[in-house]
Amino acid sequence: MLSSQPDFAPAGHVSGFTFGSVNPLINEWIRCWDGAHPLLDIGCGNCLNAIKGIESGANVVATEVYEDSLEKVKHAHAQQEHLSFIQLKLPCSLPFPKQSLSGILCSEILHFLDHDELVQSVKSLYQALVTEGKIAVTAVCEDFAPFQALGFKDLKIKQRQESPDRLIALQQPLDWFEKSAARFSDPNTQHLIELHRVHVPANINFFNPEQLAGLFEKAGFIIEKADSGPAPYYPVWEHGAHDQVRLLARKPT
Repeated sequence: MLSSQPDFAPAGHVSGFTFGSVNPLINEWIRCWDGAHPLLDIGCGNCLNAIKGIESGANVVATEVYEDSLEKVKHAHAQQEHLSFIQLKLPCSLPFPKQSLSGILCSEILHFLDHDELVQSVKSLYQALVTEGKIAVTAVCEDFAPFQALGFKDLKIKQRQESPDRLIALQQPLDWFEKSAARFSDPNTQHLIELHRVHVPANINFFNPEQLAGLFEKAGFIIEKADSGPAPYYPVWEHGAHDQVRLLARKPT
């Protein structure tokens, strides 16, 4: 059920939302700080995770996709001397030398990429990490509760059986959100679907944890965690125990 106190806000650009809760893998990310190489927060949103990083004593580089969003967070956190900002949109070659980051946090970003974009991005992330550095990823799971009554999991299983090595993004996910929301008539659901009509992108990749882990393994990572968990802050009308993929991957020596 939807909380009476929303834990999200629309992002300062077209796609996505920002959240009022820290990433569930934040401690794993912060522990990556080696005293020399900064931590990277991809898609920093409201900077909640980045601030936790600098409060722990780390130097953090935070990124945003669009220049206007970047300028807003830079202005809001101008006094934070251990926090810097750059504009970054995956997929791309990261603007960092090889082995220059001790840890990477990627919160609710990778599900906006298709398979080929994922392959390119993960390769760049691997190159930017120091040896024994880690990346912590959260993203939407194929077990996403609002879609389960619509046969979505069966669709994903069929796709995976036909193309086991390809992470296939869902085209026009808004259609699925509309069908799911139609099962509810309360005002909160109607408000949320209106937000989705504005902020949901054309494609979303709903991940299977093991399949996503396999893509990281092919890039050279050692998988330390690949499972799923709840995401009660997601702006949806129905929540489940496995709405979110959680992955922790290490670059070996």
